[in-house]
Amino acid sequence: MPSLFRNRPTRLFFLIALVVFAIYYTTSLIPPSARPYDIWPNTPPTYAGSADPEAGDAVPDFRDKCTPFRLAIAQSTLVVLKTGAVEHAGKLQHWLTTVGACIPRENLLVFSDVEDEVQGVKVRDALRGAPEAAVESIPDFAGYKALREWVSGGRVGDMAEAVGRGGWALDKWKFLPMMRDVHSIQKQQSEGRLQKKWLFFVETDTFVVWENLFTWLEHFDEREKLYMGSPVWPPKQTVFAHGGSGIVLSAEALQKLNEVDVEEEGKVQAWEWQRGMDMGEWCCGDQVLAEVLKRKGIRISGYWPLFNGEPLTTLPFGREHWCEPAITLHHVRDGELDETERWVAGWMASRKEQRPLLFEDLFATISPRLASKTEDWDNKSEDKLLYPPNDVNYRSPSTLLEGAAHASLEDCRAACEDNKQCLQYMFHHNICSLNYKVRLGERRTPEGEGERRGGSWTSGWLMERIEEYKMRHQCYDAHWVRNNP
Repeated sequence: MPSLFRNRPTRLFFLIALVVFAIYYTTSLIPPSARPYDIWPNTPPTYAGSADPEAGDAVPDFRDKCTPFRLAIAQSTLVVLKTGAVEHAGKLQHWLTTVGACIPRENLLVFSDVEDEVQGVKVRDALRGAPEAAVESIPDFAGYKALREWVSGGRVGDMAEAVGRGGWALDKWKFLPMMRDVHSIQKQQSEGRLQKKWLFFVETDTFVVWENLFTWLEHFDEREKLYMGSPVWPPKQTVFAHGGSGIVLSAEALQKLNEVDVEEEGKVQAWEWQRGMDMGEWCCGDQVLAEVLKRKGIRISGYWPLFNGEPLTTLPFGREHWCEPAITLHHVRDGELDETERWVAGWMASRKEQRPLLFEDLFATISPRLASKTEDWDNKSEDKLLYPPNDVNYRSPSTLLEGAAHASLEDCRAACEDNKQCLQYMFHHNICSLNYKVRLGERRTPEGEGERRGGSWTSGWLMERIEEYKMRHQCYDAHWVRNNP
């Protein structure tokens, strides 16, 4: 009987089928939402005015937390901090002494809704060019009017009390005027050209790993019109970079943003104020910025999770937050800023080689606080919610153990243990919540829970399974994710 492989076309078909099957089998093992990424060598960075070791010059110590600002690209980066008047005495001072402590003051601009000076740093009023008609007629400016009265009255009394809750309403109005002022200041300082190659916009509750930021920026060309950050995807609207997670603009993008197009020449006053945008249609200033940039032909390049909108306490450590370098965290409280700053400085001082700080490393900040069971605690489990049968949200369970998960804390834990993806759980008011990532969460007591008042919050983590995850997913390289979108 002739061999099957003596027929050359048949043999070729068989080999092709084998290759196709191998590719399918291999790729099927890759998580479907895994982001494509680059691995960059940990090459020695270029410092501004680099020392010559052969001539006996001192080389910057990569273990010093302020060394990143001696990098050449750091000298070409302007940090722009947006804040509000009620934050001057607290959050702003705190940020300047922690996250911003190493920033050379010539590389920092601070914008608020009132002129001030904090720790020797000039604070600019981003709204000073607002038309008087807008200030008088737009409800959002009630807080700004109160601020002006407080200033004209000699700054007597408590500023926060004078402004009330109107400060947040002003926030979205600051973005575009701030971009105009940054552009103008830069040109004035460098004879008509933009002085800095990169503009990095942050807020007072943003934590920044500066070395990771500058390492990442070295791989981009500032001559391109780049607008980068953590993307927000509102339904049927322009995707925009989340302001609190940090926004990066190249000098070319800032220049294009501030150009007056032919069709805008007849609307110069409106253009100078808010680019002619109807601000009432938009929720937030970072969203308006994206829309104006889009009209100028510039769209966001998204680099989540490098730029991140979570603090360490709620960040979901796992597949998408592990081997990736952390550039920013957001909603970081003052005390957490201190703790995170000290921890990162200690990590840098003890590392044996210059490499990026990864989310895997940051996991060590929360892991000592995880336990098999913690009462009065909400660990933000939300990947799978298992409701009791009498709840309007009830869905047919996938397993018998999931069907019983609402009955007790022990049954909830059993459902988590039975689900191979589950790493933690939370039980509250007969609702069992499972999670496939690890989150620390926060203390939550039964008081003040509205309709569910009286129900205790109990959380737990599968400690052995978490340790197994760490062992199976050790990072040997930093995964610098590619843009999406």
